[in-house]
Amino acid sequence: MNGNVRHGFTDRTDTACQVAALLEADPSAGFFLQPQTPTSRAAVREGEAPAPVYVKPSPATARNGARVAPTTTELVTIAPVSNAIVSPGQGIEAQIVAPVGVALTDLFAGTLRGSDSALAFSPAAALTVTILVTVPTDAVGPERLMLTGLGTDGQPYVASVDLLVNPGALESLTIDAPSLLLRPGQVDQVFVTGRFADGIERDLTTATRGTSYQSTKPDVLAVDDSGRIQARSDGRATLRVTNVHPVTGARYVETQEIVVQLDSEDPNGIPVADAGLSQIVPTETVTHLSAAASSDPDDDPLTYRWQQTGGRIVYLIDANTAAPYFVSPLVAEPDILTFELVVRDDKGAETLPVEVKVTVNP
Repeated sequence: MNGNVRHGFTDRTDTACQVAALLEADPSAGFFLQPQTPTSRAAVREGEAPAPVYVKPSPATARNGARVAPTTTELVTIAPVSNAIVSPGQGIEAQIVAPVGVALTDLFAGTLRGSDSALAFSPAAALTVTILVTVPTDAVGPERLMLTGLGTDGQPYVASVDLLVNPGALESLTIDAPSLLLRPGQVDQVFVTGRFADGIERDLTTATRGTSYQSTKPDVLAVDDSGRIQARSDGRATLRVTNVHPVTGARYVETQEIVVQLDSEDPNGIPVADAGLSQIVPTETVTHLSAAASSDPDDDPLTYRWQQTGGRIVYLIDANTAAPYFVSPLVAEPDILTFELVVRDDKGAETLPVEVKVTVNP
């Protein structure tokens, strides 16, 4: 029996509710984190945290009373093919086939970005399902289409397809960054938007959308791969932003001059963040992170901010201290958890994030 399902996009709030419901139903289940960036410099100034996107492959299950690692049961994807080039707003037919002897019901389909999640429901179990999905109009570059559902055997099933979205040629690039920094260690997020041939402006801030950053004077203005800039010493520096088109490879470059003007009568050294060494740990083990090697040239008191940026979600305890810890998740295969550390002194000087990786082995 075949089933045809048309999606309807939900907003971020609906997506969060879906995730909350899944967590409430099975708190031990594993979720994976896809990092997100804030939507604007105004949001950063107002302290708005970027909304994380959670991807749930399957719940943890129990056999004979013992917990076992979550597993992903893959569906067979007929279409679209992996890395197919699609256009924003294009309707595509995603076709999946259940394993032999299993029919599918309660289907979800959509991209990983929370604001573009799609909900689809099959009122009757089906062996082969065609889901009509519209590519988000603001998409550009890599997008992953997720198809998840329940089988009549009670097991969750997952399929994913990587797509490449081509909105046409990039016609202009706009940098949204402060032109003047006044405090040593002042950190700001740069935002980049691009106008494409279809007339739509799209967020190009992240590296996944082909954007990279460079400062002509790193000793004056530092910048990291995500577009965060940091004032280091008096002077002028040019911020160079390069975007490489995800399909054609065409390069577009835009620049902005940024002045760093510090108060010479109130000097303050910038702290140094150290997130410790990478670790390899077994599953379900208390794991400690350490910022003990972080320092401040003026011996000012330091505060710490840790954030998980990748891998299976864990609950980070004492995340605002130098020594947070967590329990490594139950895994069926090695998983790499990544964490970022930012250190700040009591005068407001802040470091750019540094990363540490923890590999969890089954």
